[in-house]
Amino acid sequence: MHIGDLATYKTPLARWNQRPGSGGDRRRIVCDRLADSGVAGVAPRQCRPRQRLRPTGAAMSAQLRKIAVLGASGRLGRAVVPALGGARVLGVGRRGADTWVRAWYFVDRRDRVGLKPVLAQADAIVDLCGFGRDDAQVLLDLCDRPIPLVFASSVAERVPALWSRPETELGLEPDDGYGQGKRHASDLLLSNWPGPLLVALLPQLLSLDDRSERALDYVRQATATGAVRMPGTGDQRPAVLEVASVATVFALWLALPAGRARVQFGHPQPQPLRALVAALLDGADVSGELRHGAQRGPHSAGDELLHTATLAQLVPAFTPRPLTEAFAELGRRFRRDEFADPPPQVWRGDGKLADYSA
Repeated sequence: MHIGDLATYKTPLARWNQRPGSGGDRRRIVCDRLADSGVAGVAPRQCRPRQRLRPTGAAMSAQLRKIAVLGASGRLGRAVVPALGGARVLGVGRRGADTWVRAWYFVDRRDRVGLKPVLAQADAIVDLCGFGRDDAQVLLDLCDRPIPLVFASSVAERVPALWSRPETELGLEPDDGYGQGKRHASDLLLSNWPGPLLVALLPQLLSLDDRSERALDYVRQATATGAVRMPGTGDQRPAVLEVASVATVFALWLALPAGRARVQFGHPQPQPLRALVAALLDGADVSGELRHGAQRGPHSAGDELLHTATLAQLVPAFTPRPLTEAFAELGRRFRRDEFADPPPQVWRGDGKLADYSA
């Protein structure tokens, strides 16, 4: 079982909230429950605190009864919601999703009037769709309480040449507007957010429940032509991480939120693109000759090595499964057409619901 399959499972955070004790004990409980549920990347009885943390008792438990997830219906949100526990999630998005939550709010991310009552009742916030200073300012204006915040940013905040260096080496702003917008939002939040804050610098994400996942272009190309042309030489190691891995780290951090930091996310053992594509085709049961030299494709033509030491310190017990296994599973899901159906409802812009299939 993986995170995407945990919609009906009584989640680790739910059980943690029923078990007051020391900070180290609670994080250990969270990891044990993730392992018991079969979530990839967490081994049982390996989550030990680096130091004895001060007890927070039942007061901390009461603070995490409602978690507002902005962008809950997106490809990352569909993994984050069940990882946190649907019964405690206030889902915010323009459309619904086939993930069970405490309540759905069909609100635009920048709609202050619609967002205010959601954040007013939240005990923690996970922002998966914030971009630029304006979005960050919305959070600061609508929530002045010192509650935990997870802000999903991007490695694009820094130029690729610095990705292999610690996050403290920000360097000059990147040239592209996307990276600039994410960095402006992160800087504003890190300077002004009143509570614990995790700014997650995310690489390219791999979603196993999305039929529009870009990596599937390799399968479609092989089916149509009998060959796959990869960008670069095929020996480069792209920066890729499963959305399930990101969701697990978010859940573990929210079990014991503390401090403010930028943390770069990445797989500790990146693998060559050639091996990833081969595993994908094998899972899809599709034959295709692997060629190189494509001008563009779903992944970069160069090595994208990431600094992951800070992430390892943040959640030392978490080790994501090999990327080849994830790509093989994506191929199997493609072959069996095991993707989530489109959500039945969509936000129309006037606050009303519309039939998604119309």
